Amino acid sequence: MTTVYVTLTIIGSILGLILAPLVDGIERKLRAKVQNRIGPPITQTWLDIVKLLRKESLIPRTAQDLFFIAPPLTLAMSAATLPLLCYGAPNVLGFYGDIIVILYLIAGSSILLYLGATASGNPYAAIGFSRRFSLLIACELLIALAVVAVALKTGSLSLTEIVMKSELAPSTILAGLSLLITSYVESSRLPFELAVAKPEIMGGILIEYSGRLLAFAELSHLLHRFVLVLLGVDITLAPALKYLIELGVTGVIASFILVITSTVIVLVIFGVIEALCGRTRLDYALQFTSKLIVLPIISIVLASIGV
Repeated sequence: MTTVYVTLTIIGSILGLILAPLVDGIERKLRAKVQNRIGPPITQTWLDIVKLLRKESLIPRTAQDLFFIAPPLTLAMSAATLPLLCYGAPNVLGFYGDIIVILYLIAGSSILLYLGATASGNPYAAIGFSRRFSLLIACELLIALAVVAVALKTGSLSLTEIVMKSELAPSTILAGLSLLITSYVESSRLPFELAVAKPEIMGGILIEYSGRLLAFAELSHLLHRFVLVLLGVDITLAPALKYLIELGVTGVIASFILVITSTVIVLVIFGVIEALCGRTRLDYALQFTSKLIVLPIISIVLASIGV
């Protein structure tokens, strides 16, 4: 079974890297259909990234060293999160406390990219950073509280143990739900696309990035979206995954298919929701996250009393 677990973890990590841009292409196609347009092919996001990788990066005269370092480091941090996730099978690469590392990588990759963007010296990037960072802090608090809830319920800080010890309970359901909603908010989708208001601040925080550096930044952002949703799916479907894993090899493979399929479906649903939304203001977005915090807090209370 160990060989099966290792194989599925490796396949899941590779699929995550491939699917993140591909699912974005599917979202773009569906958004076009919703808006009565033809839209690009589903491979368009990958084609854009490959095209950017072949182009030269134009560097502003005011750029500091962090401007160059941030995109590749951010991509590395996002990619490093993939092997630590649970792909419907016990992760042999996991360890006690790995869910804390996952949270550090998720938050750190975003913060590093934002700081690298502001290192360009462009004031528009600084404005985009201030808007995006305010929402990021609120979202990371929500994610941390949801993780605290499931950790209290299962008595573990290992994502694999959380899945294997999880049971169908109100606290777990609320924690997973809050993670999925927060993943939508943090992934910079409408109406929370605050840092990319083109009429006001042009291209947002990535305004000065181009070529390979922009490709790294875009791929990192797409991986960030994928990781957030996959983490939410792991927590939400944990009881079902536990049941399937206990059935043996066939159940493990079925749980792998369930996790990957559910993650893609959630991302596609998010894309359709985004197509139906307009952009909101920062204060409204922060008000939404302040109300959303009720879900993980209730989950923590329920988990502390064993519900």
